[in-house]
Amino acid sequence: MNVLADMDSISYLLDYLENIIDDPNKKEEKKLAVSALNRMIEKNTDKAFTRYRSIELLKKLFVQENSKSIKIEIIRYFASIGEVSLVPFLLDTLGTEDEEMLADSIATIGTFKDPNIYPYLKKFLTHKNPYILANTMIALWSFKSYRLRLMGHAVRLAMSKDVDTKKAFIYMIGETQGHQEKEKMYQYLEDEDQEIRKQASIALAKL
Repeated sequence: MNVLADMDSISYLLDYLENIIDDPNKKEEKKLAVSALNRMIEKNTDKAFTRYRSIELLKKLFVQENSKSIKIEIIRYFASIGEVSLVPFLLDTLGTEDEEMLADSIATIGTFKDPNIYPYLKKFLTHKNPYILANTMIALWSFKSYRLRLMGHAVRLAMSKDVDTKKAFIYMIGETQGHQEKEKMYQYLEDEDQEIRKQASIALAKL
């Protein structure tokens, strides 16, 4: 994909994406194009028409593309720009049955740092997937008025013996800078599961 490697212009990149957007055989190229947009985001935020065009193109791509990896790249791009007009679109993504995509959508909504995201996210606090629960807690943690009700869910994660739930709890502690759990993170450094030890190291580096 030399054409992408040589790109130094967002306009050129958007032209390229527009030309391949309807081609079902260009999935990898589309993913690379969106990834390139994510890397060039700093050049995009202060240009109104560039911003608008990129949003409209990526919304179209999101709707018609069935590739989960492309959809996740698009969600990450939207998270980076924090565009208010994307709110209805992002709320629609909360209806997805794909749990990885749902977790990313929740994380994206959390970047808006608005306490009124709570009514839209509260139902995910009882979700069976620990990563969806963790991302929901991370999204809401910066609002002190919600922390007391979030603590009960944090305890539920912390008490679990399930490996994935432990990893989700550790991730949540790192992202929310939960210094009160620092001793527990040190305990996880002795866990028999290598991935848990790795996650605990990453979390401790953030505390």
